[in-house]
Amino acid sequence: MNYDSIDHHQVAALMKQAFAQVDPQSLAYLYATGKSELYARDLLSSYINRLPDLPKNYFVGREWRLHDMTINNGSNPVLIVEGKSNTHYDAANRNRLLKNKTNMRKSAKEDIKKSRETLRAIYGKKDADPIVITNLLFGIDLDPAYDLKLYEIGYATEFRKAIKKHGGFNQMVEVARAGVKDMLSEFGEVAYTPIDCGTYRGMNVVIDFFAVKVKQ
Repeated sequence: MNYDSIDHHQVAALMKQAFAQVDPQSLAYLYATGKSELYARDLLSSYINRLPDLPKNYFVGREWRLHDMTINNGSNPVLIVEGKSNTHYDAANRNRLLKNKTNMRKSAKEDIKKSRETLRAIYGKKDADPIVITNLLFGIDLDPAYDLKLYEIGYATEFRKAIKKHGGFNQMVEVARAGVKDMLSEFGEVAYTPIDCGTYRGMNVVIDFFAVKVKQ
């Protein structure tokens, strides 16, 4: 792999490979019971760090200059990756996707701005910035009989409302996938990969991963 020119398709493939190292049932537990944004970042960075062809003078940074993940050639970043993790019910809500004060589109723009500021300070203006932004969606097909008073499953009340609103779990997931892909396409071409996941207490858990190489 040429680490000086990793693109969004390679990041998506690497994330899928990294998740494949984890038992699907363990992933289902983690993503059914709460948000695990840093878990995905740490899984990806530790996986890349173990790749045998990573040059000796390169390292994989976590929170290097406050960026989620970087690949560095010494003190010079050859790739900055900024990631977000959201529920499918959030992504299926256009207000949370595009409009409210902390919407997903705004967060992506802020990550790009921060990354470009770092790169400008190091390199000055370049023909292409090595920035990939990612978004991981997760959701659980909540059993209608599940007792919300258990407080066991993360965001169970919100999932139940969204599943009902969209006429089913699969319908909600499809709306979320389409919304995130459309939102991210503003910034560049979108790579998408589903992550193999298991079940939690008999309920299907779904994880989707999106990556974009930011255009100039």
